[in-house]
Amino acid sequence: MKVPIYLEIHVDELLLRQEPARWDQAAALLNDLCHRAEQAGARLSLRVRETFVDGDNTDFLLGLIRRGHEVGWHSHGEDASALVAAFKHRSLPTHVASPGLVQAGRGWRRVLEQARSLGVSCITDSQDERRFVYQGWLAWQPIDGLWSLDTSVSPFAWGVLERGLFGVRHRHGGLDWQRLQRLAESWGRWPVPKGYAGYFGATFHEHNLCPPESYSPLRRELDQLQHFLDHFGPRIQTAGSIALPTPPSPPPEQPVGRVPLLFQRLRRGANRLREPALQHLTLGQRQVPYRVWGKPQRGNLVVVHGGSSGLEQRLGFLGLSPDDLAAEGIAVWCFARSAQSFLTPGNPLHRAELRALVDLGLATSKNTGILSWSGGLIPALGVASERPIAFLVDAEGPVDRHSLVPLKNPPTELQNRSVEEDALWIGLEAMTALPALRLPYLRLQGSIDHAHGSMIIHAQRAVQAVPGGRMEWLPGQLHEHPERVRKLLMGMFP
Repeated sequence: MKVPIYLEIHVDELLLRQEPARWDQAAALLNDLCHRAEQAGARLSLRVRETFVDGDNTDFLLGLIRRGHEVGWHSHGEDASALVAAFKHRSLPTHVASPGLVQAGRGWRRVLEQARSLGVSCITDSQDERRFVYQGWLAWQPIDGLWSLDTSVSPFAWGVLERGLFGVRHRHGGLDWQRLQRLAESWGRWPVPKGYAGYFGATFHEHNLCPPESYSPLRRELDQLQHFLDHFGPRIQTAGSIALPTPPSPPPEQPVGRVPLLFQRLRRGANRLREPALQHLTLGQRQVPYRVWGKPQRGNLVVVHGGSSGLEQRLGFLGLSPDDLAAEGIAVWCFARSAQSFLTPGNPLHRAELRALVDLGLATSKNTGILSWSGGLIPALGVASERPIAFLVDAEGPVDRHSLVPLKNPPTELQNRSVEEDALWIGLEAMTALPALRLPYLRLQGSIDHAHGSMIIHAQRAVQAVPGGRMEWLPGQLHEHPERVRKLLMGMFP
């Protein structure tokens, strides 16, 4: 099901404050825009301020609400008490607002708390920085009791605002409606995880459609807007009407005893005294170093890591040593991927290295599976589509453009990529390959994700995408449950 779209118009007051007598012109423009939306089966979200509300002596805004449109307030980060009082005086609803979080800057929490105290239950706004991985696509609660449907696309991305020598200025005409349509269609292709509310939202100002100092819209802007409305029709609905279901509860925690991290490190250190021989795989002009622990009596487990060398990480992310599985007749293969500093996850180089190692494993046992850690999921899925591997175990891998870029310490090669551009993420999103996976898939997920803390929506998306996929939910961090994870990995081998 394609996600709903909200199209929000902020009615600014520069002209009205200078010339209150032009209220009728502003109202006529809004009336025309709402009528155009109605003809297409769409409904608009309007955000107004005190001057427009005070000038409404004919219940114009109430009439728009009766026609199915939404009227909320916006305040540019300022104290909204007087504005909300004006709304109440006109019997206008006050539960939806755009309080102005960008303008509030570091005072964003104060602005949100005031909005909640004034009766707001849903905001449509832009954050000055990312605070939730899926901002702009999934509704979330920045503070308890207040839902946020962040604007999906930056106003700079389609011409609402532009930067110049003298700072930011509002555009008058020239909005890129075709780009906005392309972005909305892209958002609509993403499968929304069960129990969450997905959407696409965009905001512009009424004066973006008009020449400076005017309320008479430009013909081109009206035509482009009309095309957008006609294209999406009833998918364009008010922000406040988007259903906000309660997200599903996390799976029940398993009664698994934790092993103190110090003891895990001591055990791994002791096992390193019995190192298997360092071998090298020739791949083109490169020599890929790898080690193999144990013999494939039951099969092979080829491990592909994210981050630093797999010969250093080994199975430490699970609180295990390769010897823990080698003792059970499972050969564990770890290798040192090529340098990370300039390579994005899933790049052809890493995929080729993993493919070659899997081929070596398959030559010794057809029962060869892959264990991926973090960003290693991306090349693992690529190789899984090319080779007859027995299974894939995914330990906390990122699955989409949102989860690939964590809020803290994002990888340099990804942090400046806009989520708005599909072309920038080709080959990087596991969600494009997971639905085609036709082999046993197990997701290992701690309630505290190694990159995203308590946010595990990406794990839910992954498991829901794979036919027959399953997730093992472990309280805390994965490395705190080595015995449980060891049994799970052994269970993948007959």
